[in-house]
Amino acid sequence: MSKAAKQAEKEAQDKRDEKLLKQYAPKHRPNREQIYTYVGAAFLLNLVPVYLFSSIFGVEIRENFLLFLVTAALNALIIAVGYHNIAYAVRSRLNARREALAPGSSGNEKKNSNRSRATNNETLAFSILYNNALFLASTVFLAFFVFKNSAAPYNYVVSTTASATALSLFASLAL
Repeated sequence: MSKAAKQAEKEAQDKRDEKLLKQYAPKHRPNREQIYTYVGAAFLLNLVPVYLFSSIFGVEIRENFLLFLVTAALNALIIAVGYHNIAYAVRSRLNARREALAPGSSGNEKKNSNRSRATNNETLAFSILYNNALFLASTVFLAFFVFKNSAAPYNYVVSTTASATALSLFASLAL
């Protein structure tokens, strides 16, 4: 293959990739309501490790309030990305399967809208449940087994942040 042919093939592939990205990107962005739901649920989830570390490890909340707040906020943003990625991946699969099961309902907009809304709610609930279980299990594992001999504040920051990051990475693989 000549150099010009390789260059032309590469440019054609880049154009196809750019076209796919333009089709994919707007659908994948969460709306404002979803963002509030994801971040709110993730922040509430981060209160569980705060309670765990204050009751079991004896970390004083008043003395480490800023540490807890900053870590929880950072983790909430990371986990919110994981929520959305899982919800989007599952929603895409469910919508495709449900449309395949009811091919004659393409003219009924109200029914399609209700089905789409129900699918969105189901995927949101599944995503939150799945990610919460994964986050809490990995946080407990890291806190009690991997970093058990570390100082408690360090243990909190590392175990929760590592769990949130791993969760987000696993969720991005679902796409």
